[in-house]
Amino acid sequence: ADAVAGVVNVIMRRSFDGAETRVRASLAQGGAEDLMFSQLMGKTWSSGSAYLSYEYQTTNALSSYDRDFTASGDLRPFGGTDRRNFYGAPGNIVAFNAATSAYLSQYAIRPPAGGTVRGPSDFVAGAANLQSLTLGADLLPALERHSVYGRVRQGLGDRLEVTADVRFNRRHHEIVGSASAGIFTVTRANPWFVSPTGAASHTIGYAFLRDLGPTRAEGSSESYGVTVGARYDLTDVWILDGYLALARETGEAGVYDPAHTGFVNEALGNTADNPATSFIAARDGYLNLFGDGAANTRSVLDFIGQGYSLARDQSRATSANLLLQGPLFNLPAGEVQLAVGIQYRTDIFNTETLSFSSTVTPVLNRRPERERSIAAVFAETRIPIVGPGHARPGLRALELSLAGRVERYDDFGVTTNPKVGMVWSPMEGLGVRASWGTSYRAASLPQTYDPSAVSASFLNVADGSRALVLQLTGGNPDLKPETAETFSIGIDYERPQGMKLSAGYFDTAFTDRIGRPVSENSAFALIDPSLAPFVQRVSPSTNPGDLALIEAYASAAGFSSPYPLTSFAAVIDSRWVNTGAVEVRGFDLSGRYRIPLGDGAVTLETSASYILDYETRSTPTAPVRQAAGLIGYPVDLRARTSATWSQGDLQAGLHWNHVAAYEDLLGVRIEAWNTFDAQFAWSPGTGPLDGVRLALTVQNLLDEDPPFYDSPTGYGFDPGQGGLLGRVVALQLIKRW
Repeated sequence: ADAVAGVVNVIMRRSFDGAETRVRASLAQGGAEDLMFSQLMGKTWSSGSAYLSYEYQTTNALSSYDRDFTASGDLRPFGGTDRRNFYGAPGNIVAFNAATSAYLSQYAIRPPAGGTVRGPSDFVAGAANLQSLTLGADLLPALERHSVYGRVRQGLGDRLEVTADVRFNRRHHEIVGSASAGIFTVTRANPWFVSPTGAASHTIGYAFLRDLGPTRAEGSSESYGVTVGARYDLTDVWILDGYLALARETGEAGVYDPAHTGFVNEALGNTADNPATSFIAARDGYLNLFGDGAANTRSVLDFIGQGYSLARDQSRATSANLLLQGPLFNLPAGEVQLAVGIQYRTDIFNTETLSFSSTVTPVLNRRPERERSIAAVFAETRIPIVGPGHARPGLRALELSLAGRVERYDDFGVTTNPKVGMVWSPMEGLGVRASWGTSYRAASLPQTYDPSAVSASFLNVADGSRALVLQLTGGNPDLKPETAETFSIGIDYERPQGMKLSAGYFDTAFTDRIGRPVSENSAFALIDPSLAPFVQRVSPSTNPGDLALIEAYASAAGFSSPYPLTSFAAVIDSRWVNTGAVEVRGFDLSGRYRIPLGDGAVTLETSASYILDYETRSTPTAPVRQAAGLIGYPVDLRARTSATWSQGDLQAGLHWNHVAAYEDLLGVRIEAWNTFDAQFAWSPGTGPLDGVRLALTVQNLLDEDPPFYDSPTGYGFDPGQGGLLGRVVALQLIKRW
């Protein structure tokens, strides 16, 4: 695996005889029930083999209502902040403060039992009806997945072997999202209009949760791949291996049931009845934003609730690969092995979006198909310098590996990346390993060519208020490739009695890292100084140039804002960019020790990763920032320690997981998180239950909540480091036939 380049090679099993059935069911606290079933069947014969595997999984969603620290957005009971805002039903009369670029509630709308206000007495000056924008949203989606994998291998004569495999995956997900909300102007043209001050119009902050319910996001993807290959033994020691591969994936993702802003304004009476729609406000009713969320007729709600957005994409990849490997010559320590290969691949990507959010008819945006081709040559040699037959004190074995890869991208040019590795054994049971190399990653086609989009959102300001911002998303055709230099060194010690210890140091330095710094920590875009290069402060209410900029962005993206364009405080660039340099240094430690105990044994295991430094620059010219132990980045220390007892057909284990304490961007400490997992397994191995394995697993045995984090989202935990499932009990049955 090359984690820097984002590539993992999965080596599938060559053969399987018989059948294996697996069933696994798990249950979390309050939701996220999961059921998985798989069936594997295979056959091996003298000259080949074949097998087929199918897997099905279904998972229920987990609602924010199912956890106290995500249920309401008011985090004060946990020692945090009330993160609710003035969007609700009933709503609030709000006013824009140009000095702070934020909306403030002036009057809370408090309708009587009849469901709608009747006069000025139904308003409370200086108050606000508070509600979380994410009230009732899902924390985890519902998921259904089907996967199929098949492989066949056949020898033809003494030297030729042909192989083929096929892969198919289909998944569908659904997730309940935030309700539509916005700031709307209501005038005396609306018969429901009431003013506590006698004004001719008011600006209302309103959420449609009670009227339309939450929005719903739904998506599916379908992928398949076919590989056909052959291996030919040129001689007894030289092998020629090649394969052709084709893969294709289609995806569709949509957001349904949001309020259609164009129809909202028509139903409010702000715009004239559009003859292109069948709705007539005077006949079908006006939208009432002065009610409690149950004051609108079905005809009005059906009209304004027609909005949706849909994105479809398709990608295809083809590749041809040829590899020649074998020994070059003999050295006193052994054979010098060589592998050389060539590869040619093409990637194709296209996408289209369909939006029905503000216009009378849906708007289709189809992007041109994008294609990329890459040709590569690569080589690797292993050179044994000292072998067991020529060992001496302090030098039992020494092996050197040299590798290199040259790639030519038709859009990024040529890149050459070497790698050097060494394995040294000074004595039996002790090994030292080291490697150095460079890596190269071109931006993916979606990162480069995804369509641009504009959206509106509210972000926290340092003084605790929330400002309206215009957020830019999409691809970036000006992206440069990301490069990295990696160095690692480690030591491994193993004793025949069952002890194994490993320690390693790693240092990885990225240049022109491809990322989206704002998206990775969007809640703090207006607070975190490191994100300042991606934030353009504006004041369109006082500066005509800023207003023209906002109008240009909105027009170019076909964006219809539910808020006045003069109320935006900043433009946030959340597109893919080259973020500058990142360097990560740290240690990996692991140990294993087996202790005989009666007729069985106890195995003690531990592993830990300690980050010494995580230095990052948000842009190539930005100052270096030490981010280890800071929210949004790796914690200093993660560790897992376990004790497993096994005897005969029984096995039981207890595992301790530790995530070190860290800080949020305001310097507030987020406590360490310690959880325990337990497992009990039974494998009879004889009689009618031969081939059966039954395993009971409990994750987070003590049901520890994740450490509290006063998140601006209103969810009181950090999803980057803390899990929210709580105690999860899983039962798995495996039967081999």
